[in-house]
Amino acid sequence: MASGFYIDIGAQHPIIDSVSLAFYEAGWRGVHVEPSPIYADALRASRPDEVVVQAAVSSTKGQMTFFEFPHTGLSTGLTDIAEKHRSMGFSSEVISVDTLPLSALLDSYADRDIHWLKIDCEGMERDILETWSPSNVLPWIVVVESTAPGSTTPTHHQWESILESRGYVFAYNDSLNRFYVSPEKEYLLSVFGPPPNCFDGFQVSAFTQGFHLLRNEIAHSRARLVALRAEISEADVHCQAIRKLETTSLALDVEAGRRGLAERLLADAEARLGETTAHAQTLAIDLENHRQAVGHLQRTVAERDEELRKIKAGRFWQLLQRLARTKKKIARARRSVLARAGVTKRTQKFTGPVAQDAHDTTSIVVGRLPLLLVRAAEIERQIGLKETRSKVS
Repeated sequence: MASGFYIDIGAQHPIIDSVSLAFYEAGWRGVHVEPSPIYADALRASRPDEVVVQAAVSSTKGQMTFFEFPHTGLSTGLTDIAEKHRSMGFSSEVISVDTLPLSALLDSYADRDIHWLKIDCEGMERDILETWSPSNVLPWIVVVESTAPGSTTPTHHQWESILESRGYVFAYNDSLNRFYVSPEKEYLLSVFGPPPNCFDGFQVSAFTQGFHLLRNEIAHSRARLVALRAEISEADVHCQAIRKLETTSLALDVEAGRRGLAERLLADAEARLGETTAHAQTLAIDLENHRQAVGHLQRTVAERDEELRKIKAGRFWQLLQRLARTKKKIARARRSVLARAGVTKRTQKFTGPVAQDAHDTTSIVVGRLPLLLVRAAEIERQIGLKETRSKVS
């Protein structure tokens, strides 16, 4: 066929890994649907004679959030797939893109044959196919990516029934894409012979090789990251153990310091206690000596009191008191007699010395009486001791 027409949904780069490039170079022309601004601009620049629709085919109306992974072919409108790509180390930009349903796109070219329709949109295949209705346009061949992004996990069971409901027949699987033939063109099934093999002379694109190398490097890096995390975790355990030992050692040092201080304080307290005890013992001895001295003095005072009592109770003491009273009476009588006799001062001059001598003699006698009484009391005490000893004997 010299010239044909195609619709490439998820066209990506105009040259690298381009499904339409060989057809374009053979004279075919078509429509490229690409929501990524970078790839849309590249397609316009490289294919100025083709239509570029900068939008995403989706059931979402108006606009949708789009996760663009620049220069990778991994851009998608699904959050979970974007997160998976991010976890593998890819960086993305979140943008808003216009949307349109597949039915509107197909109906725009209902007046001509669409020889093939390719859908490669990183997990959005089911959402795209569900917007086919109500269009009745049937491209001759439909090619749909049938594995999960970046893996070999089949996904065709999620959307194949939609194609079958329109009469499409499965024709071929190249391990990445599944090919279906329109019910109106079943004769094309015969052209799908053996799968690609060494006799086809095909070459894997540089991008595909780079992608696999990069994926292997990422897998190796992730494995290394897991190992590093394990090493870090082990090192952290060791660090925690070391910190615990340091804390324990510090606590032991502090405890030892406290114990040493306590021992020194205890030794000081014991020394002060010994000094206090010795001083207390000295005070106790002094107190006991004082008590003995006081007792001795009390006994001495008692003895003196007893002696005084005995003296006062004795006959000599009573005689002494009588003599004292007699002395006072003689003095009063003398003054009274002289007064009644009318003795003049001159008379007193001659009689006075005689009276004074009598008075002085009496005073001497009275003054010596205490000594006599004391001696008499001592004699009585000695006599009493002799009588007591004789009774005891």
